[in-house]
Amino acid sequence: MERFANNAASTLSAAVAAGATSLTVAGATAFPSAGNFRILIDSEIMLVTAVAGTTFTVTRGQEGTTGASHASGAAVTHIVTAGSLAAFRADSLAVGTYSARPASGVAGRLYVPTDGIALHVDDGTVWRSFGPVRRLVPPDDTAFTWINQGAAAVTQSGSALYLREPGVTSRQGRLRLMPTPTPPYTLTAAVIPTFAPSATFQECGLVLYNTGGIGPLVYFGMMARDTASNVQLIGEKQTSPSNFSASYFEAYVPYLGHPVWLRIKDDGTNRTLHYSMDGLNFEQIHSAGRTDWITPDRIGYFVDCNSTNVAVGMTLLSWEITQP
Repeated sequence: MERFANNAASTLSAAVAAGATSLTVAGATAFPSAGNFRILIDSEIMLVTAVAGTTFTVTRGQEGTTGASHASGAAVTHIVTAGSLAAFRADSLAVGTYSARPASGVAGRLYVPTDGIALHVDDGTVWRSFGPVRRLVPPDDTAFTWINQGAAAVTQSGSALYLREPGVTSRQGRLRLMPTPTPPYTLTAAVIPTFAPSATFQECGLVLYNTGGIGPLVYFGMMARDTASNVQLIGEKQTSPSNFSASYFEAYVPYLGHPVWLRIKDDGTNRTLHYSMDGLNFEQIHSAGRTDWITPDRIGYFVDCNSTNVAVGMTLLSWEITQP
């Protein structure tokens, strides 16, 4: 951890050779009592890594300077450098596993666990937790192309994408697609639907697609069954973006307006569908052979106003494809 002190200065009590890793100062009381901090002697910046009385353990020639010999009586000054500020920034905000979180004691420090859903703030005595939070992977709109666009449009909303269909009187899936990864792969996405208050069967979510003709498709996402507050998770077979065939499943879920996390896993043999309300703990909701109904060569996201003739939208917050 980088340390700082005000008006810390002294002189060398003995000469220092160019390759020496320790030095002695005439007085050390004004300096930090432990490493790490930076000092300047002549034109050389050194990193002090330990303090024992008036003896400093140092790493020489820091930040583009060159290790050199220094005469007894040379000025030793504690300084703030680009390196010290970068280290301070790294000390103030750290990312890692929850088990690797350091002990509390530095007020104002932040810690973001990669395997948790809370942000941790050090109040100087204990870590305080705030949340929920979850790592996001912003989607890249240039990676997707349209199928059956109609009047639909995608707009950038900060780091997220918003797909909106203004409404039609027939079932029309508006699809944004990219090439399917080579199995095995896992797609994890975070979505927020915007269903009309009077929505009936409006849908949005993830889609698997085959470019042989204009379908078939598999939908995995959310549907406003009767109203925007009566929401189901759905898995559907479609012969095309405008033709429903059959349901894999329909399951009511409590939707409270927060992101829903959807996951498609293809292990080369089976295709499994998973969902999560916190982005960390996923439950499998369906499994089928990876070529059941469709051998997909495209994967993406969609909305469908489903004949309601009122607008439907979906915010795509996160899109992450991982492969072993």
